Amino acid sequence: VCRYTYSNTLDGGTMKKFLSFALVMCMIVSLGIFPVSSIELQSVVWVDDDFEPSTPGWGVTHFADITSALSMTSDYGTVHIANGEYSGSQASRPVTIIGENTHNVVIGGSSYVFDISNNPYFSISGCTIQGGTIHNVYGLYDNEDGQIVIRDCIISNSQAPDSGIHIEVDGEDVDVEVADCKIHSNYGNGITLMYAGSCSGFVNIVNNEIYGNDSGIVIESGYDVDADDVSIDVEIKGNSVHGNDLYGISVEHISGDMIHLNIHSNSISDNGGTGVHVIFSDVIFGPIFLGQSNFLTHFSTSFIEDNTILRNGNHGIDFAHDTYNFWFWWVVVVSDNGLEDEIDFFSPHIVFTRNHIHDSNNSGINITSSYTDDVPDEFFLGNDVELNVGLLDDMYTFYHITKNFVLYSGNDGISLTDSDSWLIANNLVAYTEGCSGNGIKLFDSLCLTMNNTIYDNENNGILFVPGPATSLGQGIVSAPGYYINNIIVGNGGYGLSFDFAATLGVNGDIVSDIHSNNVWGNDAGNYSPPFFDFTGMYGNISRDPLFASPDDPRLTVGSPCVDAGWDEALYVVRDDIEDVLRPQARHIDMGCYELIWNNFSPETFHPLVITQLANANATWTCLMSNLPDDPELMEEIESMLEEVQTHMGNATSISNYIQANGELRQALSIMAEIDAMCECGCMQGP
Repeated sequence: VCRYTYSNTLDGGTMKKFLSFALVMCMIVSLGIFPVSSIELQSVVWVDDDFEPSTPGWGVTHFADITSALSMTSDYGTVHIANGEYSGSQASRPVTIIGENTHNVVIGGSSYVFDISNNPYFSISGCTIQGGTIHNVYGLYDNEDGQIVIRDCIISNSQAPDSGIHIEVDGEDVDVEVADCKIHSNYGNGITLMYAGSCSGFVNIVNNEIYGNDSGIVIESGYDVDADDVSIDVEIKGNSVHGNDLYGISVEHISGDMIHLNIHSNSISDNGGTGVHVIFSDVIFGPIFLGQSNFLTHFSTSFIEDNTILRNGNHGIDFAHDTYNFWFWWVVVVSDNGLEDEIDFFSPHIVFTRNHIHDSNNSGINITSSYTDDVPDEFFLGNDVELNVGLLDDMYTFYHITKNFVLYSGNDGISLTDSDSWLIANNLVAYTEGCSGNGIKLFDSLCLTMNNTIYDNENNGILFVPGPATSLGQGIVSAPGYYINNIIVGNGGYGLSFDFAATLGVNGDIVSDIHSNNVWGNDAGNYSPPFFDFTGMYGNISRDPLFASPDDPRLTVGSPCVDAGWDEALYVVRDDIEDVLRPQARHIDMGCYELIWNNFSPETFHPLVITQLANANATWTCLMSNLPDDPELMEEIESMLEEVQTHMGNATSISNYIQANGELRQALSIMAEIDAMCECGCMQGP
């Protein structure tokens, strides 16, 4: 409403001029041409490139361009955008932008299509954002916390060597969610998130398709030289990341506090470089107090799991870290019974599991670390410890590579250059090619390598190579580690190959534990050096594993690997690569697959009984030929020999093959005791 006040102090001419000016000003205000303080900001506004001055609400709630609409939207208001083509804008006020249709609301233009720097809340959905001459969505957060949500958008064709989405955080707390978007054909990276120093945030990148960029997803944290307080939680889940020029996913945590990283359930394929590239460096931890039942929850720092990683131009997964700084100092673990255990060093839980990694141009999984000049003696954890439940109690000191399918790698299947302790278990590693071509290559790495199936690789099944840690002045020669319940067969080189010097520990004792493996049919030989052959000792055998087929390494009834593993492994390997509980029979199986006894009858055991009977007869013949001429010892084992004969007689006289198999196993168990007492060297299997 326009008002004017008549004043009798004005003469007639002056009054006419005043009334004319008042009427003009009233028209300007009513048309929205001149902003005045009496017009309030709106909580909901609409943008349509077909709107014009005659549109009701023009200039107040209805606009033809995004910039004008944002200028009239209240904090945390909503802007609805109709189908059309628009120019982008700076968005400094907290706002939600909703497009009518992702493909038909097209926003382009300017250097940054959206500049959201220091915006405390920015949410956009249902739009195509394209053609920024620098970044399509850009934000620098250096004096304001923020929350960024980008959903159901197409973000494409940034023109300069920068990103579709580019966010930099320095000194603030900023959460970022990018979900259900298609991010493609940007000159730089699809998504770049950079957390410098004294900052934190939660990052969720979920269910996007990201392709045709330089790299798909790049996250860098702690890169500032003064980054002493950086902590971010990252989840990258359910994305299809393919056909990018360099990395599929790259995460680099340079310094600061611990990063929590979960990369899972993604399809990462056909990228020019590495599929998943992760670098952790200079990550320091303080004292930790927790219940043992919370181990995996609170110590699980990073997971790379359930990803399909195919045909990438370098490694499938490449993980590098600063070895020394990755240890907890003086951790106190409060167990379930309330007792305290003090451990000098304790590494965080880094887990690579359930990934299908095929056709990598380099290694399927490549692990590297740097070395320092000041490594304490305790760094070589487990070198002077026999493999028993006590060592397995410390399994949480290992990083984990478990339940991965690593096939057709162009170099090594799993390559580990790291003097930390790793658990490598329940993996299927096959068909490696190229100049190295090992199934698993361990460079200076003390590992618990357990229940893997490693077959038909171009070179060695497992190769251990000593490295720089041997020269750190600790008086300890690198140990090959522990090899338990593996099937290593049909490889082009050796099955299990060590450098001789690396097999000797302090005082020349062999510190490696090689137990219950089947190493068979490897072209160059089963063990290197040959005198390090463990066949016939500690449950190690060398026999055809009787796979289901050449392309299917599942075990079949009658396989010598069934029921033949070392049961101490159950403390660590409670199920197999496909989550089948172990054991399915009386004992754990060798290899990554546990034989499932589905719908079996006593007849199912017939082939196994035949195999066990042949094994028992051969062992009995060997014992009879090699018993020592020692009356006292013979008197001690006489009753044991009679018991063996009883069990073997029962096995051949009963018709129930399950019961017969049990009798034969008991006979073999007693013969194993006799063999150990007499040192006959007759046992070829359990």
